[in-house]
Formats: sequence, structure tokens, C-alpha cells
Amino acid sequence: MTMLWPNQGAAANRRPAGQLDGSDNLAAIVAADRAFPAAVAELGRYTKLELVLPVGLLLLWLGFDGTALGQQTAKEYLESGLAKQGQGQNDAAIADYDRAHELDPKLFDACRHGGELKRSKGDLDGAIADFTKGIAACQEAKSIHTAFFYGLRSSARHSKGDVDGALADMSEGLKLYPENHSFFHARGILFYLKRDWKSALADFRSAIQHAAKWGADEEVCHLYVWIMRKRLGESESANEELALYLESPPKSDPRRVAATAGYMLDRVPEKSLFPRGSNAMSHWWDDVMRCNAWYVVGMKHLLSGDEARAMECFKESMKPSDNMAEGQMLAKAELKALAK
Repeated sequence: MTMLWPNQGAAANRRPAGQLDGSDNLAAIVAADRAFPAAVAELGRYTKLELVLPVGLLLLWLGFDGTALGQQTAKEYLESGLAKQGQGQNDAAIADYDRAHELDPKLFDACRHGGELKRSKGDLDGAIADFTKGIAACQEAKSIHTAFFYGLRSSARHSKGDVDGALADMSEGLKLYPENHSFFHARGILFYLKRDWKSALADFRSAIQHAAKWGADEEVCHLYVWIMRKRLGESESANEELALYLESPPKSDPRRVAATAGYMLDRVPEKSLFPRGSNAMSHWWDDVMRCNAWYVVGMKHLLSGDEARAMECFKESMKPSDNMAEGQMLAKAELKALAK
């Protein structure tokens, strides 16, 4: 509840001099800083007949929404949802996020957290609905927030198998945030899934260029550029470009990039791509690396014309089937294309 005079402090509780008529006393009480419970007790001294008109008019004037009487605000529901999510109470958290949005349709954080949690639970329709509400919540601003909601909805639509819808959303996101290298990377993957090599190549190049402006490196996009150029018949130029990149590999993970690019250029053996150690396969990250490595090996065989060996490698990339590796997703697309 918004107070009229928040700086008056305890002085606002003092009873005005002269005859008390209920309305005057109520105005002074409401003006008290965070003193609503005491005000309610004070009002009990007056009859309903004395108070009904002045109280009603004053509450309407203040825009009273009932929250001071114990109802939670939208932000409080949001905070409650975050706390419950942190404790693993996901269903209760989702209920709080939904309630927060009902109370304040412009509270886009509730849509974001709710949508992401629903997506993690496999409720893709619910996630898409929340991200759509998020777009509407910050639509007037046309801000980076709006762009990210398009990105989130694109990802959810892609997970549902709606590549065209995902592509349209990512394109909308890029209109609002054209410097986002991750968006170009993601859209490049979507063009890849549609077998549009030229568009994919353009987006992977854009991802590399925009990442460099931020001092980052989309190292995997260099590998995708090589694959796209190979598919477009630019084999020699693709090798030259990748070899040039290898002369100054990224500081983030130079060994992995050198191994992958080196394998593509016939400089290192296949085994250099895979995690080492007897227990490597027990770690999630090593599983991701393994899935990506099998995709790379499969692509090299595919581009050299050995479809049978390529299929074997792509199938290896699919283990375990619930892995979220990007290489696994692309291997699945290649298997689908080879099966036709």
C-alpha cells in the first residue's frame, strides 16, 4: 500500500486536535508509515455508519488493492516461486510464477522463470505459452528482454519439432538484438536442420564476427563453416580457412579445437577427439564431448563419401539418447537425411 506522506514517521499517528469525526482521524492514520495494522485497530473505535462513506472514498482514492490486508503482491509471489524452486518444489514454484503473472501481466521475470521451469519438466506447450506472455509483457519496450523471450520461445519450439516456428522466432530476436552472436549460432543450426547450407554458412560467419567484437570466440562455428563450405563444393578453400584458424586457436579450449580441426584436416588421429581415462564416460561433460566427437567423425566420413561408416558414427553419437549435446542433435538430423 502506497503511503501519502512516507517521511512523516510517527508524527502521522498523532491524533489531530479538535473534534474527531472518523474521516479526519482515518486520513492521519493512513498517512502513517507502514502502520496499517494499527490503523485497522484504531478504526474499530468508530461505528460503521460513521466510517463507511469516508473509508470507502479514501480507499478508492488511494487505489487500494487489498494487499495490506495479507494478500501477496506479484513480486512476492515471484520471490516465493524462486525460493520454492531453489528447494526443489517445482510444481509449487510454477503455481507462484503463474499467480505473479496474473497479478502483474508486465512482470516478465515470472514468465521467464515459469517458462524455463515448465520446459525443464517437459511441458513444452506451457513453456511456449509463458514465453509468449513474456514477449507481450515487454513488447512496448522492444528491448533486449523481448529479444531473449523470442530466443527462449524459439528453443522451446525447436524442442517440440517446430523448426519453422523456431526459425521465425530467432529471426525476430535478431531484429531486436542483431549483435547477439549466440542467436546467429542458434539460427545457423536451424538453417542447417533445414539443409539450407548457404544461410547456415552466413549465420555461422556472423556468429564468429560478433563474438570477436566482445572478445569471445565461437570456436565451434569455425568447424561448422568448414562443413558448410565442404557441402557447397568449396573444399580447398574450406581447408585453407580452417588451417588459418588453427594458427591462432582460442585460449578457452585450444587443445579441443586443435584436435577437432586437426582431425578434419588429417593432421591428428580419430582417437584424439575422445575423452581419456577409465571413468571418462561416467561424467556428463565427457558424454557431451563424446557425442560431439562421433558427430565430427561421422561428418568427415560422410563428406568423403563413406555413408555406411558415417551412419555408424552418427548412431554412436546418439548414446545416451537423452544427451543435450549439439553434435547429437545434428547427428540425428544426418541419420534422418541418410534414411530417405
